[in-house]
Amino acid sequence: MNVLSYLKEKSRNLPAFSDLEFDNLIAKWTSGSLARDAGLPLGGDDAQPGGRVIRAAQLAVEMQPLLGQTLMEGEWFTLTQQQIDDFAQLTGDAQWIHTDPVRCRAESPYRTTVAHGFLLLAMLPELAGIRAIGEKYYPDAKFVVNCGLDNVNFINPARCGAKVRAKTTLLSCERQGRRVDLRFQIIARSDAIKRRVLCESDVAIRVYF
Repeated sequence: MNVLSYLKEKSRNLPAFSDLEFDNLIAKWTSGSLARDAGLPLGGDDAQPGGRVIRAAQLAVEMQPLLGQTLMEGEWFTLTQQQIDDFAQLTGDAQWIHTDPVRCRAESPYRTTVAHGFLLLAMLPELAGIRAIGEKYYPDAKFVVNCGLDNVNFINPARCGAKVRAKTTLLSCERQGRRVDLRFQIIARSDAIKRRVLCESDVAIRVYF
């Protein structure tokens, strides 16, 4: 009898599990106690301690107490005109408010060039330390993919030369087999007075084991 068959058999004689209770039950397998109690071998990639399904369940359990908490705040990063120009060339958006400092000093209400909103959006994972979060909580993941963005708002312009950084808050965590879906809220701020919010977005990623 494999792990899943055992759990299905047991579920017929037990009250319905909540998702968290089920994840805790799976995570317990890492100690081997559940397998020994059931008289089952700890063989196979998914059934042994450190197996992929079990590791995904572990992560889901570990992240639950962190819901609603700030996981990371990135280092200050300085926006340069070269970065803005490179993004303009790559995307074809070379509007003068991004690329012409002389005209901006004369005509723009910002008196300088401003970064593209989508440049800031593309930088959010790095600004918010998403990679560092992965190194801390799931360094053994096979790979991680972006699943989408939601509730994106550009609130204030990011001026050239400004220092920006972002913080990441965990909104949700759901497991499906060998993967864990994480949803973060990321808020980017500048180093200007009152640390003005520049951009905010919910970011969904999927962690595969």
